[in-house]
Formats: sequence, structure tokens, C-alpha cells
Amino acid sequence: MAMAEKGGVRKKEIEKVIIEELPSLMAESPAFRHQLMGIVAEVFVRKEELKQVLDAIRDLREDFNTRFDEHSRILDGHSKRLEEMSMRLEEHSKTIEELMKRLDEHEKRLESAIGGLGARRGIMSEESFRQGLKGILQDLGLKVERYIDYDPEGIEVYTSGYEVRI
Repeated sequence: MAMAEKGGVRKKEIEKVIIEELPSLMAESPAFRHQLMGIVAEVFVRKEELKQVLDAIRDLREDFNTRFDEHSRILDGHSKRLEEMSMRLEEHSKTIEELMKRLDEHEKRLESAIGGLGARRGIMSEESFRQGLKGILQDLGLKVERYIDYDPEGIEVYTSGYEVRI
């Protein structure tokens, strides 16, 4: 701008001269070309630098694509496993439901058998009743133990000196 003011030459005229003369100056003067390239290099990126950046971006894109493909395969595997587990959980739920029904049926049969034994055998045949109940409970996989205690003072049961069998 200082040059434009000193010489009275307007900016547009300077631009016109540069545009017209720059190509021939670049071709004819290696020193001019070198100096101009140094000035321009501070502002603009060189072709080699731009190529390096573009190559790095391309390499990153390829790496990202590879990793995305790998993650997609992993996600597909997880989705498949989740689907399989959901199906197995549904099967287990049905099995549990069936087992609960069978358990209810066994409970009803046990109540009926106990009631029938008590009614048929009466109070006089407690040992027979205990043995029958023991057999039923063992058939269901339960452990049956006999426990006998003595209540000398009659605190826990009706009278003093009463033997308690459980």
C-alpha cells in the first residue's frame, strides 16, 4: 500500500500488472520464483503436504471402515446370541410353568392321601399313618426323620410327663 501511495498507482492497476507479468517472471527468473514460492508457502499448503494429508485421511477412512465392519460382525453375533437366549428363556419359563402345575397336582394328591390315610386308619393306627406318610414324602424326594422328646413338666403339651413325637 505504501508503494501504491508513493507512485500514485492505484491498487487495481498493480493487480493487473502482476497478473500480466507474473507468469513470465516465474518462467524467466528462478530467484523471483523461489522468493515468491517462499511467501506463498507461508499462506498456502504445498502439493506434497496436501497429498500427505489426503493419504492420511484415506488411510484413516480405510481403518475406520475395517473396524466398523468388525464391529458389525460382532454386533450381529451378539444379536444372534441374544435371540437364542431369549428363546431358551421362553422355553425355561414354559418348563417352570409345567413343573409348577405338576407340583400343584402332587400337593393335591398328597393332601388327599394324607386325608384318606387318617380317615381309614383312625387314631389307633398312628404308626401306620406315619409310615404311609413317610413313604409318600420319600417318594417326593423329601428326607424324613424321627424326633422324640419328653416334656416332664407338662409345659409344652397337655400333661406332665408326656412324650412328644415329631
